[in-house]
Amino acid sequence: MDTRTRMAVTGRAQRGFTLVELMIVVVIAAVLVGIAVPGFRNVILGNSVTSKINELVGALQVAGNEAVTRNSRVTLCPMDADDDEACDADGSFQDGWIVFNELDDKTVDADEEIFAASTGKAEDMSFDPEGLVVDFRADGTAVDGGGATLTVCREIFASQLALEAKDRAAAKKLDACPD
Repeated sequence: MDTRTRMAVTGRAQRGFTLVELMIVVVIAAVLVGIAVPGFRNVILGNSVTSKINELVGALQVAGNEAVTRNSRVTLCPMDADDDEACDADGSFQDGWIVFNELDDKTVDADEEIFAASTGKAEDMSFDPEGLVVDFRADGTAVDGGGATLTVCREIFASQLALEAKDRAAAKKLDACPD
């Protein structure tokens, strides 16, 4: 039946898609989604590692700047798993990190101020080495941090953060997570 015949019989033109046309579109969409989803997953995993490295670079910058601003020692250390206001000098950055005004013993005391802290745990990532603590002198230089590296891994994605003595950090992507 052509359009004029349909109009003559029903009084109006028929519009829309047939069921076959709709099924073809659904199949094409399913194939495209099936191809794209694995690629999106890899982008998300890679970006999560980059984001964590950038967060740590920011924490190092805050620590160095606060040390100079306050003319005092400032420490970046792994957060204690049970207390988000405590430093765990033997811990992992998986539990988070804190930047605080270090006056004496690598613990956050009542007279020491926390300047920055991580926003959440990274339980699906690994950090090497564990127990990395970076202290900044009042002039903004890292006490023992010069030459230190921190590797962040998540599945097949890895990045390494290299700390230089003068409040500088350089990040680079690695081909794979180290064994």
